[in-house]
Amino acid sequence: MKIIAINVLIISILLNFSALIAYSEIHPAINTYDKYLEAINNAEKLDDLNPYISKRKIETYGAMTEDKKKSTLSFKKSIAKFTQRKGIKADTVGGNATLTVDIIDTSSNNPGAVIVNLVKEGGEWKVDKEKYKF
Repeated sequence: MKIIAINVLIISILLNFSALIAYSEIHPAINTYDKYLEAINNAEKLDDLNPYISKRKIETYGAMTEDKKKSTLSFKKSIAKFTQRKGIKADTVGGNATLTVDIIDTSSNNPGAVIVNLVKEGGEWKVDKEKYKF
């Protein structure tokens, strides 16, 4: 029985992962968001996120003091570290996309959501706004 249960669990995980990959292929805005999250984890400075964010957001970050840039990146890294994605939905209208990301705060097990607005610039999706709800 244990072997069957483990096999069913493994198959379920693989199917869910396959569905997530297929969903990302259908919605390029999700691919951009995933790359943005990876960039946050690897960033040494806030400017490292520039390839994934909108011109408006680049200007906003550019106006910050160096201390504010450091604290903003630190905040983004801590959010990325202590949250786990449970689901994602994309709505696209023209050059605007809204992602609704269901998350779990792994430090408290509380559910939450992230609303991510992306804009298309030069034919590519760019993260423009993020709003966390816990």
